[in-house]
Amino acid sequence: MVEDMLLNRSNKSASVRLLIAVFILIALFPGRFATAGTAPILDAGRTSLHLNHYLDVLWDPNGKMTIEEAASPVNAEAFRPIDTRPTGKSQRKLVAWYRFRLKKSPQLDPGGGLPFFLFFGYYLPRQISLFLPLEDQKPGEFKTITDGWQAGDRLTRPGSSNNVFPIPRAFDQDRYFYLRVSDPFEVNPPLFLFDLPTMERITSEKNILEGVISGVLVSMILYNLAILVFLRDKTYFYYILYITSMLIYTVTLCGQLKVLWPQLFSISVPHIVFLSALSFIFGATFTRVFLSTKQYLFKTDWLLRLIILAALIFGGLDLGGKLSLANLMALTAGLFSPVVIIAAGLIRLRQGFIPARYYLLGWSVLGLGILVFVFYSFGVLSESNITVHAVGLAQALESVLLSFALADRIRLLHRERHLWLEKERRLTVLSTTDELTKLGNKRYFMSQLAKEIEHARREDQPLALIMIDVDHFKLFNDAYGHPQGDIVLSRLGSVIREQIRNGDLGCRYGGEEFAVILPGVNRETAWSIAERIRLGFAAERFHPKPSLNLQVTLSLGVSILERDDTADSLLNRTDQALYRAKEHGRNQTVSL
Repeated sequence: MVEDMLLNRSNKSASVRLLIAVFILIALFPGRFATAGTAPILDAGRTSLHLNHYLDVLWDPNGKMTIEEAASPVNAEAFRPIDTRPTGKSQRKLVAWYRFRLKKSPQLDPGGGLPFFLFFGYYLPRQISLFLPLEDQKPGEFKTITDGWQAGDRLTRPGSSNNVFPIPRAFDQDRYFYLRVSDPFEVNPPLFLFDLPTMERITSEKNILEGVISGVLVSMILYNLAILVFLRDKTYFYYILYITSMLIYTVTLCGQLKVLWPQLFSISVPHIVFLSALSFIFGATFTRVFLSTKQYLFKTDWLLRLIILAALIFGGLDLGGKLSLANLMALTAGLFSPVVIIAAGLIRLRQGFIPARYYLLGWSVLGLGILVFVFYSFGVLSESNITVHAVGLAQALESVLLSFALADRIRLLHRERHLWLEKERRLTVLSTTDELTKLGNKRYFMSQLAKEIEHARREDQPLALIMIDVDHFKLFNDAYGHPQGDIVLSRLGSVIREQIRNGDLGCRYGGEEFAVILPGVNRETAWSIAERIRLGFAAERFHPKPSLNLQVTLSLGVSILERDDTADSLLNRTDQALYRAKEHGRNQTVSL
């Protein structure tokens, strides 16, 4: 599905630019750590050392073994290569003991300072204790450093987001270092040995990446929150919930929350799978609302509901202490969900929903990031700044692209609303306009006359009404035919429109009868307007036959709204004025 999307004509160039950007990030932040040669010896030219190849492991199923027991001669032969793991054990109680040895390099100055650091990757275990053998200690004695998100029901070293242990120069190279790791998720720790410059570089890269990720997510939340306040569109609400859940998940997973809010970190990090479940729930809900899957993608909508149900299940498993199963379900959902969502976006794009293009690109980026992180979690990809922060980087870029998608959707909705209003306006015009004369029809005239009477009384303003009739129109039709009569009526409509103001209303009352409503006009002005219409139309010439040059005249009646008038009484009085004009010889205006 991702390849299909990248080949789509609207997304191809943008996707190529995205891939180029990813490669640039990898080049800027390689984060790849050197692997040791044949022995874990740190010499003067070595800046980093990956220790996982040199670790032995001893499994403590009940988690009750002490350092004295782990380092005793009885358990010396019990340690096995790191790639072994007991089966049928509860990860909740499983504790792993690791051991390794370091040889001093003769090139290093043995005096003072901290020459290098033991770095426990980017993963934050529940509890990690390092037991260092020092030269001035007795056999069996160790210096102990403890870290992790929970150690003895309390946080340790809350000011650091990484598990970094300083290694003093005065260690005993003839004895083992021991590492006790208690965590419901990790089996083999990503363990590295760095000199100070390398440690500072790795930490700097990590802080930059995490700062960029968090900054982008926070910016998108605040920006779209402002839009939500003004538009009150529920799609923005679900977007904010989705991005906020991703932000909480990211700052917890990366350890930023440990620095910013240690107490909240101690509560949230044991339930990191539950936090990921919230991201799945809000992400799928946002998808359903944004793509309108309930209306347009019925089958896909059910798949999205299954994703929400699965997230509720593994989120509940996490809260219930079934962390191993919950984590496995979360990783599986992480691979399955983007495929469903990308497929939904692709179908909606093919259906003509243009905002789905940014939506597709955003979820494709997140799908790629999740894929990289899952492969890292299963050990397929090595530890690096990119693999560890793949989901966070993808989330930040996705949040921007989804914001573009929302903006594109609003633009489309405004366009559709404009088209709908224009269509509604046209329908209103068609339903209220006489097609031949382009004036209002009788129904529109009667409704507007009642409104104008009410407005005139409320504002204490005058209101005038003109009734118009074409003289001898029946004789004209009989002599020259209805098409020629239609020309006369059409010309009369044009003259009326030319002689009245924008606020006045000209209508075809029926047949050859017309009416003009004049708000705010007194009797004298109304009579003057009626005369302009009569004289203007009298100047028109008609040629029903090539040899004829005919003049057609009008009779007009004018009346003013009186105190006790209704629409009917005003109309009747104006009609009487019109008939009086006819009785007195036509081609004139009479006012009553």
